[in-house]
Amino acid sequence: MLPWHLPLLQAEGWKWCRPNWTRFKGGDRLPAHVDRSYRPHATTMQDLRWKSEDCQVTGSNRHMYFRRPVFGGITAQQPAEVQQRAPVGAAQQQQQQLPDQHPYQQPQTEAAQEGHGSQLGNENGDQSCDPGDATTNAIGTQTDMRESEAQTLPWQPECILPSEPSAKQRHLSTKRHCQGPEVLQLQGLTFGGGLPAGLQEVDHIDKLRAKRAFESALPPLNCLELLPLRLKKIEGWETKEWEEREEEIMGLQEERLRLLDQAIACREQAQDERVLEKLEERKSLAMEKLHQRLAGLQKRRNAVLRHLTTSRKKAAQRGKPARTWVQKYADSGSNIYAPLQREGRFPHSRPKGQEIATEAFQPQDLKRLGDLEKSMAGALTFVASKARSKADRLAAKEKKRKALLERLESIYQRLETAKDTAGRGSDEAWPCPLLEADANKRSNKGGLKYA
Repeated sequence: MLPWHLPLLQAEGWKWCRPNWTRFKGGDRLPAHVDRSYRPHATTMQDLRWKSEDCQVTGSNRHMYFRRPVFGGITAQQPAEVQQRAPVGAAQQQQQQLPDQHPYQQPQTEAAQEGHGSQLGNENGDQSCDPGDATTNAIGTQTDMRESEAQTLPWQPECILPSEPSAKQRHLSTKRHCQGPEVLQLQGLTFGGGLPAGLQEVDHIDKLRAKRAFESALPPLNCLELLPLRLKKIEGWETKEWEEREEEIMGLQEERLRLLDQAIACREQAQDERVLEKLEERKSLAMEKLHQRLAGLQKRRNAVLRHLTTSRKKAAQRGKPARTWVQKYADSGSNIYAPLQREGRFPHSRPKGQEIATEAFQPQDLKRLGDLEKSMAGALTFVASKARSKADRLAAKEKKRKALLERLESIYQRLETAKDTAGRGSDEAWPCPLLEADANKRSNKGGLKYA
């Protein structure tokens, strides 16, 4: 199909050409409804550290399995496979050996048992379950493998007193004047609050025993005749306890005072040690400075001594008189007995056949005198400079007077010039310059202008 504006273009001289269309096919197979800005969550090492590890029975989660079941009197039934594998008479023999109540389990009241039974019946479709039929029993355990950060009070098992104590327990209860084991009388002692026990705890236990023995020996309350005696004994015992308590408080105060004195002494000792360290440090610094000054003085002293020694040697050499012939002949080590050689010859010996003239040259006639003048340099015999006469020189006072006269002459000349130029000044410095237009106005002095 041709475009609608083709006749218009042909009328204007344009030529229509079919356009070149290019179609591209996308190679992306991602559906259109998927968001292209989606980025999956990148797992980092921090996320891996934050993730909890798998539940390990023998690992860090072992303490989670040391608990009692929800219903202490009811246990899980043994699987059917285990019952099939068990011998025929094993279950009956085990049921005969197991008592109605396990000695390690806490006895439950009738109301609690009824509640548990009704709840179990509702869950299992009103089916009854006999606790004696259980073949396994779960008990609480405690492990020592615990982390220090999670460490709490040590685990204490529940204590259950038997309904009928043994003969030994009855004898001990009568001896210690208590019902049941004596350990139950020490429930106030906890870990960190008296346990592990020390000397004070042992004294406290002895006092509790004595108090129980005293209470058991008191007269009964139903006897009115012995009631005053009972009150008197109780008051005496309380007075004794208060006195012991006061002694204990005094002992604690004395112990605190002793510890306080010890702490003060340690603090003073530490302070004295710090003061001594500071003194030693300052002393060492002062001694170091003193040694440096002494070393500088010693160095300067050595230098001065060297200069003095050198000066004395030079002075001794300058002032040393020459030796006479008698001293030379008296000295066996002088050059007279053993002359020194220099470059293969004796410098003090006279050469053979050459006489050295020691007399001065004295010309006998005029010719020799002329030869002597010719042999000498001209500067020695001819003086080219001429001394200046003293008449040309001026004294200092005369120079000052001459300069003053020249200055006065210049001032006088300027004053004369100023009179000739309307009496105001001339040149560039006296007393101030005038304009060229105003220099010719001698009559009108008020109309002058400054430059």
